[in-house]
Amino acid sequence: IPVLSQSESADWSAYVYSQAQQTLVRVTVDGEQTPYPLNLGASVALQGRHMAFWPDGDRVAFCAVHYGATTSSTLTIRDLPGGEDLISVPFENASDCRVTQASLSDDQSRLAVALFNHFPTDPEADTSLPSWQYIVIDTASGEILHTLDADDAPVTEAGIAPKRATIAEAFAFSGDLLTFYAIPYA
Repeated sequence: IPVLSQSESADWSAYVYSQAQQTLVRVTVDGEQTPYPLNLGASVALQGRHMAFWPDGDRVAFCAVHYGATTSSTLTIRDLPGGEDLISVPFENASDCRVTQASLSDDQSRLAVALFNHFPTDPEADTSLPSWQYIVIDTASGEILHTLDADDAPVTEAGIAPKRATIAEAFAFSGDLLTFYAIPYA
């Protein structure tokens, strides 16, 4: 999935993600290509549309889902030119984790992360966890600033059924206002 980025000192560029090679490729206006291997490992899924890029294109936030005997997810914020993970936040019980470009606040200081923990009707689910959560993270420290989940009063008062399989997806994040969709999951 191509994603455009632009810095004040650079021309437009696009990123293309290869799931097979687990690599982001930055393509500049003049056709120059720079690959950035993500080195996620075997049994890890990452969807290209579930990424958020900083305006200069040098940082990316993404959620990787780890499959195995159990499923877990990890949020990563990576410095692409340096190849370094700036933040890595594991979500041991999340079977899905999503960010989009709209998940990144307008000043890039916060990131909204959607987690899907379990189907509400799953008899083997850990019911001590809500079926889904929306977490706002400080992009500099990885600290969790806010959490909203399926069982919170504002969610149920808005008519989002807590017993329905749902995942949140950001629409806009400006100032202190995060607008999102509650999307039926699966």
